[in-house]
Amino acid sequence: MKLVIFDLDGTLVDSMRNHWDHLGMITLHQFGIEVPNDYYQVMHSMHMKDFAHYLHEQYPVLPNGASLMDNWLLLMENFYKTEIQMKNGARAFLQKLKNKEYVLYLVSATKNELVQKAVDHFGLREYFNNNILTEDLFGGLSKRNPADPSKCIYNVCMTQAGAANPNDVLLFEDAFHGIKSASTIGIKVCAVKDESVKFSQEDIEKFAVLYIEDFTDERLENFIKEG
Repeated sequence: MKLVIFDLDGTLVDSMRNHWDHLGMITLHQFGIEVPNDYYQVMHSMHMKDFAHYLHEQYPVLPNGASLMDNWLLLMENFYKTEIQMKNGARAFLQKLKNKEYVLYLVSATKNELVQKAVDHFGLREYFNNNILTEDLFGGLSKRNPADPSKCIYNVCMTQAGAANPNDVLLFEDAFHGIKSASTIGIKVCAVKDESVKFSQEDIEKFAVLYIEDFTDERLENFIKEG
C-alpha cells in the first residue's frame, strides 16, 4: 500500500502568492498603514491565525485577530471561487494516482469549512473522499506538540491509512516547515515550487528528494515508482 499526502494551498492550488500572502497587505492598505519590509518573512514564520493576532498587536488600530481571520476567510472563499486555479497538471496527476489505487490524503492548516468548500469547488473529493485533515485537527496537535504539529499530522495520516512504514509514504508540499518535518521521520518529499516561499528554496532543497515547477514534470513517474 502506498500513501500519498498532499498539501492544498501552494501545492495543489496556486493560492499563496497573490492571495493568502496578500491578506495582511490588503488589511494594512485599508487602514493606510505601510507594509513593513519583513512582512513576508514574519508571515511565513507562523500560522495565519497567529499572524492575524500579531498584526493587531503591532497595529492596535486594526480589528482584533479573530475579526481579521473572519474577514480573511471571507476574502479567500471568494478568491477560491473567482481567481484561484489548480497548479498545472495537478488534476491529471491525482487521477493517475487514483487509477493506480494509491491512498490519497489532503492535509491543510486552513479552517475546515474553507478547505471543504475549496475541495468541492475544484472537484477534489473524488480523489480524497473523507481523507481530509484540516485546521481543526492541527489546533489540537499544536497543543500536544507546539514545536512540530506537522510531524504529528503526518503520523495521524499514516495511522489512519495503516501505513506503518514512513518509507511507504510520499508527501507533496511547498512550505519548508512541512517538508522538513516529513523528511525527519523518513517520509519521501517532493517539493512544489511556489513564489511565496522562494526565500526558503535553499533550505527546501536540503530536505526534498525532488523539486518540481508543477505536476507535468516527467521525473514524477520515477519519484512515484521508486518511492
